[in-house]
Amino acid sequence: MDAKITKKRLGLLLSYDWIKIAAICAAAVVLWLVLLTSLATRATKGQCFDIYTYIGVRISTNELGTLETLREKNALSDDVLDLTTYTLTQDGYEDMILSVRFQTGEGDVLLVADTQDTVDESGQVTQYGGLRDYLSGYMSYSACLNTDLSGYEDQYGYVYTNYFADCEAYLNGFFFTDGEPDYENGTLDKQIAETRFRERIKKDKRYKKEEQKAAAVLGEFERLENLRTSYVRLKGWVTGDDENAPIRVRTCNAPADTNGDGVISAGEGTPVQFAFDLSNLENITSLAGNTSNAENMAQDLCMVILETGSSSETDMRFEQITFLTYLADKYDA
Repeated sequence: MDAKITKKRLGLLLSYDWIKIAAICAAAVVLWLVLLTSLATRATKGQCFDIYTYIGVRISTNELGTLETLREKNALSDDVLDLTTYTLTQDGYEDMILSVRFQTGEGDVLLVADTQDTVDESGQVTQYGGLRDYLSGYMSYSACLNTDLSGYEDQYGYVYTNYFADCEAYLNGFFFTDGEPDYENGTLDKQIAETRFRERIKKDKRYKKEEQKAAAVLGEFERLENLRTSYVRLKGWVTGDDENAPIRVRTCNAPADTNGDGVISAGEGTPVQFAFDLSNLENITSLAGNTSNAENMAQDLCMVILETGSSSETDMRFEQITFLTYLADKYDA
């Protein structure tokens, strides 16, 4: 049988079988992409750092920079694998968008302005101010920041643990003085840190070889030391008496009918501490600003710590603290 490949036979093959050949090539490409996707490291909710801006706040993604830049500045640790920003607009879908995103475990921080309520001619509230509006619907997704380190129970009996107290408890699991937990002045127990870290990365496809794991362990030591240093600084600011500290905790009245007249008046509510006050960072406007105040866009700008998906991953729950001290170092005048 003459099976010699000739120009004529090749032409006939391509004429009649080109669809099959194209299909085989397409299938090969799809198979390759599926393999790459399945073998790649998938970021968990805790390994994604999501920055949201509420209605009335703008952010410059160019000023924010890349994830790599934030890692280099120790704003975020190497365990963060994805950085996203999302600007919420008043288009009628904002409540649905936030609800879905929060319920699926997205979100780490939210920038919001603590502006005044809007009232009509009769004095009735037509729109809560930014932070009050957020708290009226989403306080349960937010971290309690009581500066006395106490928790909070709302009118429905929902109990919030204190974010600062939780961070101290976390750090006290790694730092000790004479065998006693001491996050402030203690020494890092590297054995505990390494054991816990190796357990955490068992299914992490980034670390296949022992030398990769050993190098990552050193990075974990740095992460814990950086978190400890950042937390001590932040706690000093928020619990101290210096009103000019770069970052403070904002007290806001969460909307509630406290006088029992059946109406929530402008500003009426229960005082709560669920947001950091960034207004002392005069240069923060390079990054974000309160658009309702063109003359001083830093005024009333706040940051809420979101307790969604990342809060279930304890080791990733406090990235916001190093992010805050980074903002203070960069934007404090």
